[in-house]
Parts: sequence; C-alpha cells; structure tokens
Amino acid sequence: NGGGLGIVAADAAHAAGLAVTPVSDAARARLREVLPLNASVANPVDLVGDADANRYRRALEAIHPNEDCDAALVVLTVQAATDASAAARAIVGSTRGWDMPLVTAFVGGPRVRPGTRALEESHVPCYAFPERAVSALAGMARVAERRRATPQRVLPLRPDLPAGLTRSLERRAGGALGMADLESLLDVYGIPVVRSRQVAGPADAPALKIAATRRHLGARIGFM
Repeated sequence: NGGGLGIVAADAAHAAGLAVTPVSDAARARLREVLPLNASVANPVDLVGDADANRYRRALEAIHPNEDCDAALVVLTVQAATDASAAARAIVGSTRGWDMPLVTAFVGGPRVRPGTRALEESHVPCYAFPERAVSALAGMARVAERRRATPQRVLPLRPDLPAGLTRSLERRAGGALGMADLESLLDVYGIPVVRSRQVAGPADAPALKIAATRRHLGARIGFM
C-alpha cells in the first residue's frame, strides 16, 4: 500500500540476487478486475495508500497461482485508514495453502504491532522493514540451491575410525551431526577443535571449569 516501500523492496531484491519477475498476463488481468484504476499491477504491485484488508485479500487471491513466481513479499505501511490487524488476518486467510514461501514486512512500529502479532501467531514471518524480509527470502533461496547441488566428490569414511563413531555417523547419514560426533571425527582427521564436556546440570559446570583451568595453568586455584 505504498509505492516507495515497493521500490525499496525491489532494489533490495536486485541487490540480493533475486529476480523481480513481471506479473504474468493472467494474474495482471485478475488484478485489474479487483484493484482501483490508479493501482499498479506491475511488480511490485501497488495497492495504493487507502488499501484496506479486503483489497489485500482480493489482490493476493488474484496473484496466485503465478507460475513465474517462486516467493512473495507482502508489505504494509501505516496510512490514515490502515488497519494492520485486519490486513494481517486477510493475508493469512488468502494465502493459506500456498505452495511457495511468503514473508511480510509491516512498517510502522507500535501502530502495526497488532498485525505483526497476528501474522506471527499464524506462523507467517513478519519483519519491520522490507530489506530484512528480502534478506530472509534470499537466505532461503541459497539454502535451497545448496540442497539441490550435487557434491562433486564424497569421501568414504576412514577405515581406522572407532567402531562406535562409524555406527553413529552411518545412522545420521544425510542429517546434522552433534558436537560430540564432530569432535571425535575431526580429531581422527587431525583437525584441532576446542574440547567440550557434557555435564548433568548447571550445578556441575563450575567444577568442570575449575578442573579444566587447573590443567591449563598447571597450578592450584584459590578463591577469596
């Protein structure tokens, strides 16, 4: 509902390496049917400053599905007639079931907080400025690209790995390794790592820290 923030978002997307693609002809025609004549149906779509919750809802329903689009950013800024909470509910309702990532940016501090809260309670990410929302989308795109990438070379496990560590690594194949597994694995390959120790609870941590410091200094430590 503000052309200025739309430009800010588009510039941020270009800087982050995201393509701001044109709205498809079919979606553009649907938008023309539900938006005022002075609204822009290019990308970014400008709903005009007096946009209410219903206009957000109709615009989002008109723009999806859009086969040329991989993600969406919905921006709201405080205007005289803005009802951030109602707009948030309209966004949540009209995008339920979408098969592409959606992030929002509600700009206006305390005046948009009810809308921000409604979005976050519905598990829709909401940021204070468009640049931060674009940065989140760009990060998601990088993660997706890395997951799709095929490793050039996968090295087999060394045969001299301890049997327990080998079994643990095989069970976690394709998943994340915990610090205990990583320490043992890096140690086998001669990569230095800061040692960690597991304690039963917070009460045991100070004693462990003192023992480690004594070993490091080679001296007794006293406390006044």
